[in-house]
Amino acid sequence: MFEFFIVILQFLSGSMMYSYLLGKICGVDIRVLGDGNPGVSNLWKMKGWKFGLIGLFLDFSKGFFPVILFKDHLNYWVYIIALSFSVLGHAFSPFLNFKGGKAITTSFGVWTAATIWKAPIIMGSVLVILKTIFKNKKSSDFDFLIFLFGFLSLIPYIMYEKSLYLYYLYFFNFFVVILKHRKEIKNIWRDLLGRI
Repeated sequence: MFEFFIVILQFLSGSMMYSYLLGKICGVDIRVLGDGNPGVSNLWKMKGWKFGLIGLFLDFSKGFFPVILFKDHLNYWVYIIALSFSVLGHAFSPFLNFKGGKAITTSFGVWTAATIWKAPIIMGSVLVILKTIFKNKKSSDFDFLIFLFGFLSLIPYIMYEKSLYLYYLYFFNFFVVILKHRKEIKNIWRDLLGRI
């Protein structure tokens, strides 16, 4: 019962839409501005870097808080499942009629807790390199494509670790992120077909 409670608690933690709430504090509903995303990327674009950084920290932290406090008292499978539910909660927040954010920042928090910074360092390094190379490309579609390459860069690390826990977490996280970026995928596919 305790472990079930922790998983649900972590889901609810992930469901807290801090960027949306910060927007409301500023007197705006970021769901009707920019790309309509209630997550930190839209908050940053609409309200600037100061509120964006606060939203970034909160969305990152909820990827592993509060479950990390109970890590030593949980079966490791329960710990990993609870972490994955952070992503699920953010992507499908019951507090916003199950229309949450894109789950990218929260995913970084989840992988920080699951691999003690290893995965985020790998993924972050790839993102920085790609962002530097393609610094003139500015669109949500291209940003997703860069993140996708960053996320795929974790595969060699996960294969090296040979951890069933990480395989589960990766495929679960990947599925949710793809599900939340259907629009970007359709746009990229349409653009690709237009070039052929």
